[in-house]
Amino acid sequence: MPFPLLAHQAPVFPLMLRYRGRVSGAALVLGSIVPDLEHLWLTGTGFGLHTAWGQFALCLPLTLVLLVTFRRIVMPAMITCTPSWARSRFVEPIRAPRLSWQRESACALFGSISHALLDAMAHRDGWFTLHLPLLRAPVLLGRLGSVPVCRIFHYAFSVLGSAFAALCLGQLLRRATRAPTGSPSSAWQSTQASPCVLTSYWVAPIVIATLVGARRFPDILAHPHLYFEFGPVYVWGFVLFSQLVYLAVALTLASAILPLAVRNSTGSKVPAP
Repeated sequence: MPFPLLAHQAPVFPLMLRYRGRVSGAALVLGSIVPDLEHLWLTGTGFGLHTAWGQFALCLPLTLVLLVTFRRIVMPAMITCTPSWARSRFVEPIRAPRLSWQRESACALFGSISHALLDAMAHRDGWFTLHLPLLRAPVLLGRLGSVPVCRIFHYAFSVLGSAFAALCLGQLLRRATRAPTGSPSSAWQSTQASPCVLTSYWVAPIVIATLVGARRFPDILAHPHLYFEFGPVYVWGFVLFSQLVYLAVALTLASAILPLAVRNSTGSKVPAP
């Protein structure tokens, strides 16, 4: 997809709506993002994250590592550094009940396999595109000239899938805010970072990610073939995706440092998840 976020979550958000409490939303979403991490280097060659064997050998363990990192490091710090008025609306919905590791693994695999299947139909070198002549058939689109069906599907699902995923996400947030938060949230409400720590936690990662991402522009200029092969929307969509990945890494580092900062400023510890 031209932008890996939202479009690739379109297949997993309905499961989160339909089977709430029985599926791992975090594993589904992370699994649907992980395959595109191989594109961050713009080398033109992947690392196997879109292949059949890569779903089990690479995507599954990587998704589970990210899931544990998110729950053990990022989530406690994020809740501590989120203002109380925003916790129940944006952060508490993330705190879903824990499931068995078999179910977590199944959700992670579903997310990554759904991603790979969509790309297999949307990419010119995808498995379905190479084996189904219909996806390679040219379609005349006026001034755009001849465009293969796979490319039309590529952009159409990006727009329609993202719109559908956005609607599902809004529904998930509305259901979460209507549901009672329960007693577990009291431990989080009792720990609040100081204004200085709270501001630094959110601002510093944004600054760091922006500075690191600025070094990506020479890489884009050094690979002009990407514009002709994929188009500017696709290329700059992945630039934005890269920025969000850098932000996630910086936020993880800030989350790892946060317990020491909170302990020094308030004398209390960040509660374990």
